[in-house]
Amino acid sequence: MREFPRSSALFVGLVVLAELAARAAVVPVGNLWAYWEADAAVRFESLAARGPSYRLVIVGDSTAAWNLAPFEVRAGAGWSGPALNIGQAGNFPAAFRCSTLPILSSLGRWPGTVVASFAPGQFVARSARSAGLQEGVLESPLCRSRGGEALVHDYVHLARVRAAGRHLLRLWSGGALLPEPQDDRHSQPPNGGAAAPLAAVPLAAAPERAVDAEAIAVLRELSALAAAREARLVLLLPPTWNDWAPYARVADAIHAMARPPHVRVVDWRDRRGLTASDFADGVHLNRGGAERFSRLLGAELAAHAP
Repeated sequence: MREFPRSSALFVGLVVLAELAARAAVVPVGNLWAYWEADAAVRFESLAARGPSYRLVIVGDSTAAWNLAPFEVRAGAGWSGPALNIGQAGNFPAAFRCSTLPILSSLGRWPGTVVASFAPGQFVARSARSAGLQEGVLESPLCRSRGGEALVHDYVHLARVRAAGRHLLRLWSGGALLPEPQDDRHSQPPNGGAAAPLAAVPLAAAPERAVDAEAIAVLRELSALAAAREARLVLLLPPTWNDWAPYARVADAIHAMARPPHVRVVDWRDRRGLTASDFADGVHLNRGGAERFSRLLGAELAAHAP
């Protein structure tokens, strides 16, 4: 009978030691473990750590991640200095509120220029696929914790080890926890970025839906934050190949947020400088199109720089 208490005490002791080891191991990782994926963690935390040093930062959803190449935007504008793209598929307004706004809010001084891009459909109606992508961000420990939810990870650091593993391996192999991203546009549309045959025809008639006031409120919060920091924020209305009637209502709501000189809207609904061969689908550009559009946008930003 004495063996059972002794075995239990040994087990508890081993668990305590493992927890102490986990706490010591994951301390250098900070918040990196809490993100929905390791690459996003490095990019977002790079902004948190080095925010004011960036000449250009691009934020938003997949229209930011896939359509905009920060080094090409910088080249088109004739700027120098570091540039970063933290656009993320699924980082629609509700997810953006928990993933990106807190970082920008924490910065006493913003990067030189912040460009925000979102798919227009996210301000009217979201498909089941879009909702699923957004849930991937919202269900991360990062967003759940920022939403006030108590998590096991808050108390048991062993629960963080698996998510922290990739970052710990990089650190233990002599690498930097936050390596400066070397790639330009860091992800590709679902078809790999190849040109897709498209026709400039209207989409199927969409039901009359009001613009989502809560989604617009997120951009209003972002705009107010930029004005308070006396920063330069560009709200981009991204090009879409198909004409889509509700986009006009979304554009009107976003145009109403312009507050020169700190908040400017750049409207690219007319697809100027782009052709069908530049699009991977109705709302995303392929690699060649993204590079072309990025340089065009850079020239536009430079032409209207304060």
